[in-house]
Amino acid sequence: MGLVFLLCFLFHPFALFFTTHHANALNASIPNDALSLLSFKQLVSSDPSNLLEGWTNRSTLSLCRWHGVTCGGDGRVTALHVTGLQGGELAPSVGDMSELRVLSIPETCFPARFRRA
Repeated sequence: MGLVFLLCFLFHPFALFFTTHHANALNASIPNDALSLLSFKQLVSSDPSNLLEGWTNRSTLSLCRWHGVTCGGDGRVTALHVTGLQGGELAPSVGDMSELRVLSIPETCFPARFRRA
């Protein structure tokens, strides 16, 4: 009986709304610059030196200490310096970091395709 109740609760529309709402609230607590950097990381197909290993959902409040990330006094990302990533795409979300002034990704192999905004 308990299992049937649990399954009914999990698939009830209210439960779906609650879990979706909770997920959105969780994302709201992650700084926008961190979300942009995590999107950047997600599109990198090879990080042989594990430079981006410390970039995680659990460490977003300390994104200014992430490898290659420089922040201004307000905690916004102002520069990104990452070397040696291999393969993937340059995430369009990089453009969402409004305070980003320097994007330095030497020795990085991304295809020469850029998406239009």
